[in-house]
Amino acid sequence: GLSEEDQIDSTIALCHYLQVRRSEILGGATYHSFKATNFKSSLQSFYIGTGACGYYSLFAARVFQKLGYSPRVVQQRVNNRWGGHITLVIPLKSSGQWILVDPLFKHTFRDSQNRLSSLHNVRLNWANYYAKHTPSNYNPSYNYQQGWRHTNWDKYGVVSRSVYKILTFVMGKDRTDALSLRMWIIDAYRVQSILAFLVSGLCIGLIAFRLKSKTS
Repeated sequence: GLSEEDQIDSTIALCHYLQVRRSEILGGATYHSFKATNFKSSLQSFYIGTGACGYYSLFAARVFQKLGYSPRVVQQRVNNRWGGHITLVIPLKSSGQWILVDPLFKHTFRDSQNRLSSLHNVRLNWANYYAKHTPSNYNPSYNYQQGWRHTNWDKYGVVSRSVYKILTFVMGKDRTDALSLRMWIIDAYRVQSILAFLVSGLCIGLIAFRLKSKTS
C-alpha cells in the first residue's frame, strides 16, 4: 500500500483535480441564493466551481479529516496583509510532525532528502532551498517570511482580540497561537443546524414556561 507521505501527496493531487474539474464545468455560472450568500460551507467552492486558496485549503482539510487527520489552517501574511495566502499544516500519524501543504498549487513541500517538510523548516530555508523547488506558477511572495497564524483573531474586532488575550492568559501564548478555530466550525451547515436546534429548544422552553405560568 501507499506510505503515509505518498497518501498525503495523492490526497492533495486528488483534491486539486476535483476542484479544477469542477471549476471548468461550473466556474462560469453565477449562483444567487439565500443559502449560498449567508450560509457558506467549506464545500461551497466544490459545489459551485468557484474559490481560490482558502476554498481549496478548506476542501482539502475536510478530506483529510475524513482520513483521520487533524489539519490546521495557515493564514499567511503577504505584502504586509494578513490572509494573502491560505495553506494547511497536517500532523503525520507516524511521527506527529506538522508538515506543510499548499492545496491551491497541488504542492507538498519536501526537503533535499525528499521528506515532507514542516512550516518552520520551509520558512527558515526558503531562500536557499524551497524557493527553488516550487511549481513554476508559484507566487514567490508566498514565502512565509512575514509571519502566519492559524486563527484570525482580528475578525470580530475587540471581541475576538479580547478572547485571544483571555486564552493567552489561561492557556499560554504558544497553545493559543496553535488553535485553528476555523477547523472547529469547518462544517458550517452542521454548526448552523446545531445552533438552530438550540435556539428552537430555548424558544419552545420559554413558551412552555410562559403558558405554565399563566395557568398556575
